[in-house]
Amino acid sequence: LGFEIEPKTSAAIRAHARYLGQISRERIGQELLAMLQGPSPVRALDLLQQHKLDAPTLNEDPNGHTLDASRQLPAHADIPTRLAAWLIDRHNSEAQNPRIIKRWRAALSLSNEHRDELNRLLKLMPMLDEWANLPVAARKRLAAHDNWDQSLVLHHAIGGDASILRSDTAQLAHDGIGLSPDPLLAGEDLIAAGCEPGPSFKTILDQAYDLQLEGELSNREQALHWLCSRVRRP
Repeated sequence: LGFEIEPKTSAAIRAHARYLGQISRERIGQELLAMLQGPSPVRALDLLQQHKLDAPTLNEDPNGHTLDASRQLPAHADIPTRLAAWLIDRHNSEAQNPRIIKRWRAALSLSNEHRDELNRLLKLMPMLDEWANLPVAARKRLAAHDNWDQSLVLHHAIGGDASILRSDTAQLAHDGIGLSPDPLLAGEDLIAAGCEPGPSFKTILDQAYDLQLEGELSNREQALHWLCSRVRRP
């Protein structure tokens, strides 16, 4: 909230920080999320680490790393993005480790929604690093994610050039096809073509949609013709 902590109080917090783990995880999570939504989220995280409260908050060892990624986030960054930036600040290349994410979820009593969004954001980061090498269909699939804008915010915070990705995304969105057009083919078309329902359905539909995103299939007639050439009738 912008106040300075009185020195004796600050010392007492450090001395008793280990007892924070005796508080319910739901309460700890609620308080942390409130801090991340407050006016000074980075200051809050900094104070947590200075006072050795980060270890009992997250059920992990104290961490003295700087909050470089967290400091680069804009005011409109949402809770999963702030959690992802803090996790990257603390664990660097291990940020995608499922064991760490599981521990944070339990320690902060995160909702399924926050956990899933945190997971998606962290998994997107290495893909964004490879953006220039991805085919058009893969780029469009990434850009169609609900949390695409927040992934660009996080990408910028960890040193990526989000401006290039935004420019490329705008071009892809206005290429006459779009980022996520309605698929030209559906499961019913595969059944009509003689396919047996099963795991191969997804493979075929994904292939067709990739071709659609890249402009190789531009209408339903072309898509059905491709399907007939792709599927061998019994």
